Amino acid sequence: MHKLNLLLLSGILILSGCSDSQNSGSSSVKKTKLCFITNVSADFWTYAEAGAKEAEREFGDIEVIFRVGDGTTTKQKQIIDDLLVSGAKGVAISPTSAKNQVRMINEWADDAHVICVDSDAPDSNRICYLGTDNIEAGRKPLLRVPKSSGNSSNQLMWQSIAVQMSCFARSTRVVPA
Repeated sequence: MHKLNLLLLSGILILSGCSDSQNSGSSSVKKTKLCFITNVSADFWTYAEAGAKEAEREFGDIEVIFRVGDGTTTKQKQIIDDLLVSGAKGVAISPTSAKNQVRMINEWADDAHVICVDSDAPDSNRICYLGTDNIEAGRKPLLRVPKSSGNSSNQLMWQSIAVQMSCFARSTRVVPA
């Protein structure tokens, strides 16, 4: 979870670093509105929201508006359009349908700094993509098992095959979850 918070703080830093927020010399700090829009509701995004709110408290000059999508591009468009009208300067989005949202993301990028999180739209005008290579992330711990347990790679291979068989059985409803 600590790595997730660091990833999210990096995204907030990217967006806030691109903002035009300036303190006019008065005692109140002008806060830059940054919005974070998910693709769907999931436990993962609860942690993302906590990290974004932590960044808001840490930096003090940003206001993070966190919204949860419903799995449709229409809802994401409505949320972001409304937030841009209200003055948001940065958008972090997990596109629901990257191919179908390139035009939308490009339009938003005309008015705000846009990054993609967790799901990418590489053909868009977004600043960057923050995400994880899930295949590589899955390999890393598996490569450490033989070193940490002193067991041979044969046991690791058997465990890997057993997990794959279990997953296959569940997907075909042979074994109850």
